[in-house]
Amino acid sequence: TIFTSSLLNSGANFSENNYCSNNTITYRGQTGSGAFFKFEPCLITLPIELLSFEAIPNENEVLLIWTTASEINNDFFTIQRSSDVKVWEDIAEIEGAGNSNEIIHYEDIDYEPLSGTSYYRLKQTDFDGYYSYSSIQVVFFGKNENNSQIVAFPNPTKGIISFSGIIESFNITDIMGRDISYQFSILDKTRNLVKLDLSNLPPGIYVFRANNDASCKFIVE
Repeated sequence: TIFTSSLLNSGANFSENNYCSNNTITYRGQTGSGAFFKFEPCLITLPIELLSFEAIPNENEVLLIWTTASEINNDFFTIQRSSDVKVWEDIAEIEGAGNSNEIIHYEDIDYEPLSGTSYYRLKQTDFDGYYSYSSIQVVFFGKNENNSQIVAFPNPTKGIISFSGIIESFNITDIMGRDISYQFSILDKTRNLVKLDLSNLPPGIYVFRANNDASCKFIVE
């Protein structure tokens, strides 16, 4: 049994899907932030086991690669892209394997990536029309190496946050300018992306500064 969620008010963080029918018992609840939600239990077999999904900037393109360990009734994948995580556009559709118990590698290329920060996700649709989404991958793609824009995602955050841009070095201060670097841990770091665990920080407004130059404010709830 798995649970899917349908938000009745904003504020909760669930993955969108539409596996369950409307003929099931519905359980309603409320998150700590006051957002209402409902759970619909159902018995299903997940259509794919997704091992990974990555979006990798490469010269003038973004390489999109993903791997499945198994597929059941899998019709096709859709690669979606967004500049703001609100409006998504379909940029490619790739045929699925249908049914498979073997590891399968897929790849596609975004030949015309957006300038600056963009977001990618993978939508999987089975033969019955049901669908689900992968986690979101963030990419900073700039043809101009002097582009100093830094973007925080998600912002506000409850603990885990990513910063995208050109990041050689960075530090974080509170709103009073006091360094709080000892209060967080680095989960991942590349030249274009830094992922941090800020769960030890008290709620408040903070400043992420990259390369002693570009900066952005973010909120810890």
